[in-house]
Amino acid sequence: MERKRGNSEVHVNDLEPQAAMKGSASLAVRKVDLVRSLIYVVVSVSLMPLVACGGDNPASQESNRSISEPRKLAPPVSPVVPIESGAKPASCPSKNFNEFLREFANRIEIQRAFTLRPIKVKTPYYWRHNTEPGDPRYPKWLTEASKVEMPNIKYRYDAEKAAYVWDEAKLVVGEPWSSHGPDGKARRVAPLPYFKIRKVSGERYEVDYIRSGTDSFVLNSGCWHFEQHWERENIVDCRWPDDCRNQREYEPELTGED
Repeated sequence: MERKRGNSEVHVNDLEPQAAMKGSASLAVRKVDLVRSLIYVVVSVSLMPLVACGGDNPASQESNRSISEPRKLAPPVSPVVPIESGAKPASCPSKNFNEFLREFANRIEIQRAFTLRPIKVKTPYYWRHNTEPGDPRYPKWLTEASKVEMPNIKYRYDAEKAAYVWDEAKLVVGEPWSSHGPDGKARRVAPLPYFKIRKVSGERYEVDYIRSGTDSFVLNSGCWHFEQHWERENIVDCRWPDDCRNQREYEPELTGED
């Protein structure tokens, strides 16, 4: 009997010695494989406790921990106003409030360092709720925590005029405000005829910079700090109900014209 493979002819008798040799070789290979399998089983069984516990291998411990234990999150960080690289922490300008306020109004780094956060914002209660001013069923004021990190201070102390003025220009770090800009020209400022500093107690001052705007400062950790911005309206203190309704009737109509 003959088998054909491709174009060459091969006799069965020629394959029998080769098959016998291959059979012997295959048996030897199987014995070697059996020995290797037994060795692998023995080694695997002996290492199972170490694998289960992670052994002394930090990588194994980290791998097992990541599977069995939830990774702990870092604690929340309190909001901090970024300070320029290389800037030194500002020191308290003065425990005398009048002197402190002059520095606070004119230096941005002092404002950053001596502001309590979150900043409080106090407004009439009816601004946020559908109620009438003066209604005794509801509080007069609503105090909320602001999301902003810096107070919006626009009043500056003009040393030449020995008075506070209003200036919309932004303060620059390391450059205290003065009545003249970097170009040497006088700044365009507005007077603040209603500016007034009121001492509420030994630990609290209020600064009225316009009729409807007041900033509150408190003594904290040995120095004064900005605490609250307060927006007011006269109608908040009206006598309920007639006086309040009369004031509402005489309010000017809101139009799109300036």
